[in-house]
Amino acid sequence: LKPNDIGPRFIGSPSNKDSTWNKNYPRKTTLEIFTAAPWHWFQEFAPVPGEGGSDPGGKPHSHGAKYNESKDKLASIVWERTRDVLSQGGAVNLPTTLDKVGHYEVGTPLTFGHYYWSKQGAFYGLDHDLTRFEPRTFYERLRPEVPEVPGLFLSGQDVACCGLVGAMLGGVLCASKILGLVDPLQLIRTVTKNRREASTYD
Repeated sequence: LKPNDIGPRFIGSPSNKDSTWNKNYPRKTTLEIFTAAPWHWFQEFAPVPGEGGSDPGGKPHSHGAKYNESKDKLASIVWERTRDVLSQGGAVNLPTTLDKVGHYEVGTPLTFGHYYWSKQGAFYGLDHDLTRFEPRTFYERLRPEVPEVPGLFLSGQDVACCGLVGAMLGGVLCASKILGLVDPLQLIRTVTKNRREASTYD
C-alpha cells in the first residue's frame, strides 16, 4: 500500500467545537479521521464462525501482534495521506509521523464488527461500490417505498448515498414519496419559500 491508495473520507476536529479547548490545551488539537478499509485486509484475524462465541469482530486485544502491526501500518499510511491533504489546505505545524502525535487509536473492520455487531465490520450502511449506482440497482433497491410492506417507507443514507448529505437527501426522497410529489426538488423549494416568508414576519 502507498499513501495515495488510501484517502481520508472524513476529517473532523472535535476540539474545535470546544470554546475552552485552546485555553486548557494550547497548541494542541484532536482529529477524527475516517477512511475505507476492506474486510479482506483483516479477515485472517477474524474469529472463526462457531468458535469462541458469535462476536463477528472478536474481543479487543485478542488478535495478536501481527494484527497490531497491521493496524499501525494502516495508521501511518492514513496519517501520511491526511498530512498531505491538510497541508495543501494550509494547515501548519502538523506532526511528521505518528511518533510525534500524543495519542492515537485505530479502528478496523474487526473493531466495528465487535462494537456494532455488524457483518464484516460494516458501519456506514450499504456498500458504496459502482454496482450500487447502476440504474437497475438504484431504482429498484435504493428507494424510499417498500412495496412488499404497505405503509413502510425508508429514509437515510441507504436510500441515496453515504454521509450527512446522503442522509438528508434520503429524507427528502422519503418525504416526497409520502407526499406524492413527482419532483423531490418541489419539496425543497416549498420549504425554502416557507422559511423565507417566516423570517420576513419575524
